[in-house]
Amino acid sequence: MGSCVEVADVSAGGSAHASGLVQPGDVVLATSGTVGDALWEKSSLEGVLAALSTRLALQQTVTVRLQRAQTLGPWAREFWEIARGQRTALSAGARVALRAQWRARRRGILVGTAVDEALRDLAVQAVLAFGRRAKGSEATASSSDEARRLERLLRRMRAASVPLNSRLATAAMSAALRVRRPDMALRLFEQLDGDGLAPDAQVYTTLIKTHGAAGSLPEALAVEQRMSAERVEPTLNTYITLMSVCARAGDRRGMLKYFGRITERGMKPSVEAWNVVLSYCAQMEGPSRVAQAEDVMRRMREQGLAPDAVSYSSLAQACVRNGEAERFDELIERMRGDGVLPDLVLLNTLLNGYGRTLRWERAFELLRAWERDGVRPDATSYTHVLRACVGARLPERAASAVEMMRQAGLTPDVRTYSMLLSAYAKAGMLRASLATLKTMRSEGVRPNRYIYAGLMDVCLVAGQPETAAQLFEQMKGQGVPADATSYTLLIRALLAPSTRATSEDGTSPSQLALGVFSEMQSLGGDCTPNRLTHNALLDGFLDYGEDDLALEVLGKMLDARISPDRLSYASPPQRGEQGGPVRVPRPPAPTVAVLLRVGKLFAQRRQRLGGDVYLAALAAAEQTGDGPAARQFIHWRQQGVFQLRRQDERRAAAAEASASVGGAAAVRVEEEEWVERTAEDAEAMGIDGNPVPARLKRGSTRS
Repeated sequence: MGSCVEVADVSAGGSAHASGLVQPGDVVLATSGTVGDALWEKSSLEGVLAALSTRLALQQTVTVRLQRAQTLGPWAREFWEIARGQRTALSAGARVALRAQWRARRRGILVGTAVDEALRDLAVQAVLAFGRRAKGSEATASSSDEARRLERLLRRMRAASVPLNSRLATAAMSAALRVRRPDMALRLFEQLDGDGLAPDAQVYTTLIKTHGAAGSLPEALAVEQRMSAERVEPTLNTYITLMSVCARAGDRRGMLKYFGRITERGMKPSVEAWNVVLSYCAQMEGPSRVAQAEDVMRRMREQGLAPDAVSYSSLAQACVRNGEAERFDELIERMRGDGVLPDLVLLNTLLNGYGRTLRWERAFELLRAWERDGVRPDATSYTHVLRACVGARLPERAASAVEMMRQAGLTPDVRTYSMLLSAYAKAGMLRASLATLKTMRSEGVRPNRYIYAGLMDVCLVAGQPETAAQLFEQMKGQGVPADATSYTLLIRALLAPSTRATSEDGTSPSQLALGVFSEMQSLGGDCTPNRLTHNALLDGFLDYGEDDLALEVLGKMLDARISPDRLSYASPPQRGEQGGPVRVPRPPAPTVAVLLRVGKLFAQRRQRLGGDVYLAALAAAEQTGDGPAARQFIHWRQQGVFQLRRQDERRAAAAEASASVGGAAAVRVEEEEWVERTAEDAEAMGIDGNPVPARLKRGSTRS
């Protein structure tokens, strides 16, 4: 810049001071002429002073054009650092400077397109960070908070009369999608359109993503027509986005149509376009998904395109969904042969496959090997390894996975601890579970209802139902809301063998359990009794001969259209792995009587029982030699009351053949006698129809 005239000071009491528009440091560019409204450029102090004195001698006002080089305060640099994760908040001095300059902007003192551009650039840098930091279980909780911050930032930009441009609109709409607010992204597009600014291809492409995220496929596809009407040429990324929207909606024809449109417009499909097709193949239903993904990858190569890490992730996902984790070693070798560097997404996809198939050893090996190759695992990586250990019932290995997570500088969250407690629960490791709870509290991880449910389950497996009941009260005392799972565990604790004694006020455990059940019904929502709740009551009542209560619960289940998936009298006795209580099997004769009443309930309501109950019923009838009962069970099976699985049919046929000979057992009858049962006997036994002749055996028998 050449010679210029700069304002050194603004005198108090003058018109310039009163206007508030002139500041020290402003550069004088032009002044009014002697007459008229024209402005004349000035570059020397003598010229400015002469022009002002001549004008004021003839006129009462003079106009001066000023130029101001505005230096943004320290907040601008700190804002930049926050956007890059180098700082978490503005310093006190930066906040003071920001407020002052923001007020100046609103009053019109801080003006100019350069200032607007600087503010928009800073806003772009800020919104790029939204939705990128939270991982795993933190993502959902942080999304709403980040959405509020994003909305507040954009509202302030609007209040300062800084209009959007295409770059800021694209960045802000993308940020809104990352924080799961497609409605906010749509409002931003409408704001841009309402300001009379023409959206470019990038903005329209983001609009397609927005409609897709909102589940509005027709609106997403209509954007292409709008672009054509407004003469905005779609880019390759536009067509890839249209393909992605169609693929996520399961629209194979639409996906392929836009894939073909790329070639029609004279463009060449990129690796990203082929990856959309690969991803669609991985999400397909049926076992052919792997073969189709392999075919797509072959055609990519024929087009001269090398698959990348995303390509291999989609192929691996197809293998995961097919349960073909054994193909991973071959896939990794092919990837290395193509010179593809492993990344975190591919690592997690492979670990997910190992986790689902319980290949915990291979999961540990892959995690360590890729970490040595420079791929840094995240919390999701360790969660997949942990899941493999939990499913394989290896609590010590599960604890090792959590310890590896800590050594990697990651803090286990409540979901991780819940999985670890699940491993401990299956093994009845109460001491380790309580130590985990202590560790959680020391790390500031607040236990939720899933954690308490896991602890209660451990107590029940370890044969300490009283501790389980105490944990339930502790959970409620800490303000953690209970749900159907925790209430069901409480019912199991109340009906456990060691808690069957009547309480001091004379209330029996059965009455307490029914009281908990009634409380669940009154609360509703997440506390509504489910199948497991009813099963817990049935197990407890039937195990201790409270058949009337059990049948009452069963009737309520059937009235609510809930069928038990198992019944305690059809299950073998169980013992906790760490010395938990043994469930004593019922004698066969009472079992037959109860099963006849159960069968009648199901037959009257035209509902079905499982094959395990049918086999248990025939076995009990065989042990007691009760032929009429056996024939009644067979009759109900023929009527469809019992629904057998394929693997149960052979056992059922053998049991039926045995039951049809000399009562319900394969016996040699030395002496036989026919006895007519009366209608009253049949009703008491719960058998429908007319009196049934029963063949009763006497004398010696042999198995």
